[in-house]
Amino acid sequence: MLGELENAPPVLTYKGNIDLASQTNVAMVGARNASAAGCRMARSIAQDLGQCDIVVTSGLARGIDAAAHQGAIATGTIAVIAGGIDIVYPPEHAELQERVAAEGLLLAEMPPGTEPRARHFPYRNRIIAGLSAGTVVVEAIPGSGSLITARLAGEAGREVMAIPGSPLDPRSRLQPAHPRRRDAGAGRLSGMPSAQVQMVLLELELAGRLERGAGARVRLTA
Repeated sequence: MLGELENAPPVLTYKGNIDLASQTNVAMVGARNASAAGCRMARSIAQDLGQCDIVVTSGLARGIDAAAHQGAIATGTIAVIAGGIDIVYPPEHAELQERVAAEGLLLAEMPPGTEPRARHFPYRNRIIAGLSAGTVVVEAIPGSGSLITARLAGEAGREVMAIPGSPLDPRSRLQPAHPRRRDAGAGRLSGMPSAQVQMVLLELELAGRLERGAGARVRLTA
């Protein structure tokens, strides 16, 4: 499924069972500062998905990501990391990263020895979304990397799901939909196909030269 992306990674480094990447995958992402209830929910759902022979994919971050890996490690989990395959991040996940590499699958696009930088994480997120038939968001604040993953999954035509939470919690806040219009957006303005425009915008974002704002607006950074 990853190969269906227009900007699929040309090469990946891996440790572990590469066959997991060819099985049915569901991504689970969420807040790093997740609530205890959110982490319990992520572990429980990951366990249930594993019992249905579904591989759980996430980004090995703190919070929801770690809980998802922990819940699915016995049945199959994939961790996509932002740095090189030999770099542990965050440091406290050294044991978890080692377990995933030994019992599941660890994937990296960046060359070995690469320390993760902020610009690497959107790259990582597109791989998580691309590997998976669907993406489940457990908790995420507006503008977070988890919502970037969900947006990329939706743009790739994959299912996007969310676990309901308290509307008083900013990690569960309902975001207004922005319906797409044929006469609006960067593809109106450029005359280029929408898919090509999205690819260019993503490349600029990954290079740290573009910022996204409300209402699907974008601007170049200094």
